[in-house]
Amino acid sequence: MELRQVRYVEAVARHLNFTRAAEELFVAQPALSLQIQRLEAELGVPLFERTTRQVQLTDAGRTFLDSAQRLLAEVDDLDVRLRDITDASVGRVRLAAQQSVTACGALPALLAEFKSARPGVDVVLCEEPASNTASLLRQGRLDLALAQLDDADATPDSERLDAESLYQEDVVLAVATDHPC
Repeated sequence: MELRQVRYVEAVARHLNFTRAAEELFVAQPALSLQIQRLEAELGVPLFERTTRQVQLTDAGRTFLDSAQRLLAEVDDLDVRLRDITDASVGRVRLAAQQSVTACGALPALLAEFKSARPGVDVVLCEEPASNTASLLRQGRLDLALAQLDDADATPDSERLDAESLYQEDVVLAVATDHPC
Protein backbone atom coordinates (compact mmCIF):
# COMPACT_ATOMS: atom_id res chain seq x y z
CA MET A 1 0.00 0.00 0.00
CA GLU A 2 1.36 3.39 -0.98
CA LEU A 3 0.42 6.75 0.47
CA ARG A 4 -0.55 8.07 -2.96
CA GLN A 5 -3.01 5.18 -3.34
CA VAL A 6 -4.58 6.16 -0.01
CA ARG A 7 -4.88 9.76 -1.27
CA TYR A 8 -6.46 8.51 -4.49
CA VAL A 9 -9.09 6.47 -2.62
CA GLU A 10 -9.93 9.45 -0.39
CA ALA A 11 -10.39 11.76 -3.39
CA VAL A 12 -12.57 9.29 -5.30
CA ALA A 13 -14.66 8.68 -2.17
CA ARG A 14 -15.15 12.42 -1.71
CA HIS A 15 -16.19 13.04 -5.32
CA LEU A 16 -17.73 9.62 -5.99
CA ASN A 17 -16.30 10.19 -9.44
CA PHE A 18 -12.98 9.00 -10.86
CA THR A 19 -12.68 11.77 -13.45
CA ARG A 20 -13.19 14.64 -10.96
CA ALA A 21 -10.81 13.00 -8.46
CA ALA A 22 -8.17 12.62 -11.18
CA GLU A 23 -8.54 16.28 -12.14
CA GLU A 24 -8.16 17.38 -8.51
CA LEU A 25 -5.05 15.21 -8.09
CA PHE A 26 -3.53 16.21 -11.45
CA VAL A 27 -3.37 12.54 -12.48
CA ALA A 28 -4.65 10.89 -15.64
CA GLN A 29 -7.92 9.11 -14.94
CA PRO A 30 -6.72 5.71 -16.25
CA ALA A 31 -3.64 5.89 -13.99
CA LEU A 32 -5.86 6.70 -11.00
CA SER A 33 -8.16 3.78 -11.78
CA LEU A 34 -5.19 1.45 -12.21
CA GLN A 35 -3.66 2.42 -8.85
CA ILE A 36 -6.96 1.88 -7.03
CA GLN A 37 -7.40 -1.51 -8.76
CA ARG A 38 -3.88 -2.48 -7.63
CA LEU A 39 -4.68 -1.45 -4.07
CA GLU A 40 -7.94 -3.42 -4.11
CA ALA A 41 -6.04 -6.48 -5.40
CA GLU A 42 -3.44 -6.07 -2.66
CA LEU A 43 -6.14 -5.75 0.01
CA GLY A 44 -8.24 -8.54 -1.47
CA VAL A 45 -11.47 -6.52 -1.29
CA PRO A 46 -13.20 -4.03 -3.59
CA LEU A 47 -13.35 -0.51 -2.15
CA PHE A 48 -15.81 0.82 -4.74
CA GLU A 49 -18.83 -0.47 -6.59
CA ARG A 50 -18.53 0.88 -10.12
CA THR A 51 -21.30 1.12 -12.68
CA THR A 52 -21.41 3.13 -15.88
CA ARG A 53 -23.45 5.77 -14.08
CA GLN A 54 -22.11 5.93 -10.54
CA VAL A 55 -19.41 5.06 -8.02
CA GLN A 56 -20.27 3.94 -4.49
CA LEU A 57 -18.13 2.90 -1.53
CA THR A 58 -18.43 -0.71 -0.42
CA ASP A 59 -18.54 -1.60 3.27
CA ALA A 60 -14.81 -2.32 3.06
CA GLY A 61 -14.36 1.02 1.29
CA ARG A 62 -16.10 2.89 4.12
CA THR A 63 -13.93 1.13 6.70
CA PHE A 64 -10.83 1.90 4.64
CA LEU A 65 -11.89 5.53 4.20
CA ASP A 66 -12.30 6.11 7.95
CA SER A 67 -8.73 4.98 8.61
CA ALA A 68 -7.41 6.69 5.47
CA GLN A 69 -8.77 10.09 6.54
CA ARG A 70 -7.12 9.79 9.96
CA LEU A 71 -3.87 8.63 8.37
CA LEU A 72 -3.83 11.47 5.85
CA ALA A 73 -4.56 14.03 8.57
CA GLU A 74 -1.63 12.67 10.62
CA VAL A 75 0.68 12.70 7.59
CA ASP A 76 -0.31 16.28 6.74
CA ASP A 77 0.19 17.34 10.37
CA LEU A 78 3.60 15.66 10.47
CA ASP A 79 4.57 17.41 7.24
CA VAL A 80 3.63 20.80 8.71
CA ARG A 81 5.46 20.13 11.98
CA LEU A 82 8.63 19.00 10.20
CA ARG A 83 8.55 22.03 7.91
CA ASP A 84 8.13 24.26 10.96
CA ILE A 85 11.17 22.71 12.58
CA THR A 86 13.35 23.05 9.51
CA ASP A 87 12.07 26.57 8.88
CA ALA A 88 12.79 27.52 12.51
CA SER A 89 9.36 29.08 12.58
CA VAL A 90 8.20 27.47 15.83
CA GLY A 91 9.81 27.02 19.18
CA ARG A 92 11.11 29.05 22.05
CA VAL A 93 14.11 31.30 22.46
CA ARG A 94 15.32 32.20 25.95
CA LEU A 95 17.00 35.60 25.80
CA ALA A 96 18.68 37.48 28.62
CA ALA A 97 19.60 41.14 28.48
CA GLN A 98 21.03 43.61 30.90
CA GLN A 99 18.64 46.26 32.14
CA SER A 100 20.51 48.94 30.21
CA VAL A 101 19.86 47.01 26.96
CA THR A 102 16.17 46.32 27.61
CA ALA A 103 15.59 49.97 28.47
CA CYS A 104 16.99 51.20 25.16
CA GLY A 105 14.60 51.74 22.28
CA ALA A 106 16.26 49.28 19.88
CA LEU A 107 15.48 45.99 21.65
CA PRO A 108 11.67 46.28 21.75
CA ALA A 109 11.63 47.19 18.05
CA LEU A 110 13.92 44.25 17.20
CA LEU A 111 11.77 41.84 19.21
CA ALA A 112 8.61 43.11 17.50
CA GLU A 113 10.24 42.64 14.09
CA PHE A 114 11.38 39.12 15.00
CA LYS A 115 7.90 38.20 16.30
CA SER A 116 6.33 39.49 13.10
CA ALA A 117 8.70 37.39 10.98
CA ARG A 118 8.38 34.26 13.16
CA PRO A 119 5.00 34.34 14.95
CA GLY A 120 5.37 30.69 16.04
CA VAL A 121 8.51 31.38 18.06
CA ASP A 122 8.01 32.43 21.67
CA VAL A 123 10.67 34.77 23.01
CA VAL A 124 11.19 34.53 26.74
CA LEU A 125 13.02 37.68 27.83
CA CYS A 126 14.59 38.09 31.23
CA GLU A 127 16.77 40.83 32.61
CA GLU A 128 20.02 39.45 33.96
CA PRO A 129 23.19 41.15 35.08
CA ALA A 130 26.13 40.50 32.76
CA SER A 131 27.88 38.55 35.52
CA ASN A 132 25.15 35.85 35.37
CA THR A 133 24.66 35.48 31.63
CA ALA A 134 27.81 33.53 30.76
CA SER A 135 27.05 30.98 33.47
CA LEU A 136 23.39 30.64 32.42
CA LEU A 137 24.44 30.15 28.79
CA ARG A 138 26.89 27.41 29.77
CA GLN A 139 24.19 25.67 31.84
CA GLY A 140 21.81 25.71 28.88
CA ARG A 141 19.27 27.84 30.75
CA LEU A 142 19.59 30.57 28.09
CA ASP A 143 19.81 30.39 24.32
CA LEU A 144 21.41 33.80 23.91
CA ALA A 145 22.23 36.93 25.82
CA LEU A 146 22.77 40.60 25.14
CA ALA A 147 25.38 41.68 27.64
CA GLN A 148 28.76 43.20 28.20
CA LEU A 149 31.12 40.29 28.69
CA ASP A 150 34.72 40.37 29.77
CA ASP A 151 37.11 38.51 27.48
CA ALA A 152 37.45 35.85 30.20
CA ASP A 153 33.67 35.23 30.20
CA ALA A 154 33.42 35.12 26.44
CA THR A 155 36.24 32.61 25.86
CA PRO A 156 36.88 30.28 28.83
CA ASP A 157 39.32 27.43 28.29
CA SER A 158 36.90 24.49 28.45
CA GLU A 159 33.51 25.81 27.33
CA ARG A 160 33.89 28.56 24.77
CA LEU A 161 30.95 30.82 24.17
CA ASP A 162 30.48 32.33 20.76
CA ALA A 163 30.28 36.09 21.04
CA GLU A 164 29.46 38.68 18.43
CA SER A 165 30.09 42.34 18.99
CA LEU A 166 26.92 44.22 18.18
CA TYR A 167 28.09 47.75 18.80
CA GLN A 168 30.55 49.83 20.76
CA GLU A 169 29.72 52.89 22.72
CA ASP A 170 31.78 55.61 24.24
CA VAL A 171 31.51 56.06 27.96
CA VAL A 172 32.04 59.67 28.96
CA LEU A 173 32.20 61.49 32.25
CA ALA A 174 30.21 64.67 32.35
CA VAL A 175 30.67 67.16 35.16
CA ALA A 176 29.84 70.80 35.77
CA THR A 177 32.39 73.23 34.41
CA ASP A 178 33.23 74.41 37.93
CA HIS A 179 33.69 70.85 39.34
CA PRO A 180 37.13 70.27 40.97
CA CYS A 181 38.01 67.29 38.67
